[in-house]
Amino acid sequence: MRILLIGSGYVGQALLNSWNNPNYSFVVTTTTKSKIKTIQQIQCVEEALLLEIKKNTQLDLLKNFDVIIMNIAPKKGSNYSETYFEVASAIQKELSNVKQSIFLIYTSSTSVYGPCEGRVVDELTDKSSTSENSQILIDTENIFLSSNNPLAQICILRLGGIYGPGRSLESRAKMMSSRKLSGTGDELTNHIHISDITAAIEFCITHNLNGLYNLVGDEHPARKNLYEHICKQLSIPPPQFDASSKGCKSTNAAVSNQKIKSCGYIFKESKLPTTFAN
Repeated sequence: MRILLIGSGYVGQALLNSWNNPNYSFVVTTTTKSKIKTIQQIQCVEEALLLEIKKNTQLDLLKNFDVIIMNIAPKKGSNYSETYFEVASAIQKELSNVKQSIFLIYTSSTSVYGPCEGRVVDELTDKSSTSENSQILIDTENIFLSSNNPLAQICILRLGGIYGPGRSLESRAKMMSSRKLSGTGDELTNHIHISDITAAIEFCITHNLNGLYNLVGDEHPARKNLYEHICKQLSIPPPQFDASSKGCKSTNAAVSNQKIKSCGYIFKESKLPTTFAN
């Protein structure tokens, strides 16, 4: 199976380093020239391409793949529209012309649910924008969901806050220590471990899942409770919350992961690596 991996950041690198199935062969795109040599040294990588995709970029190479995985994130100096919407527009344009069956996985975000006032939400919940960036994520999803090529199968994974090696919750708490954060601190959070992102992507491919799936763990601690507990464990001051500030763009929802579980996916890290009081 030939896979085109668009994006080789934190998630993309984890994918390449975790998949040992000899039946997978990856061609990887990156916009960072210095990454080419490192990517090429990974066993499952067939080729690494320096490619920056714009709205009108011609992507004739899509016809050469069985699967496309989009793990894109903004680089320093780029904006959400360039990173998500324009790339999705170029890919969707080419997908509409492919003549063979092709499977696309796009990693989106739970932020598309918008402000939910602590409610439980699932894939049937309406999307709502809280900012220009979240609207771009919504528009990007809609590009793929509007695909009219029956040969193109689309799977969208809505990820919670990513953590794992190099992105631990402890390191995040250290960054937040003593800082004044907007919001009450009662906003619910949703997290996903990097090992579950890589495993779930492979699960979606092998089980031919299509449509929308939330990819978050089972626990939804309030921001205040989570950071206070971790900071206490680290013996550092917790962040302070300012309810009068309007800068908080939290989804504030308990995002349900039941849909992907019902398909048979078993989470590797369903619980956060810390115990706290909700």
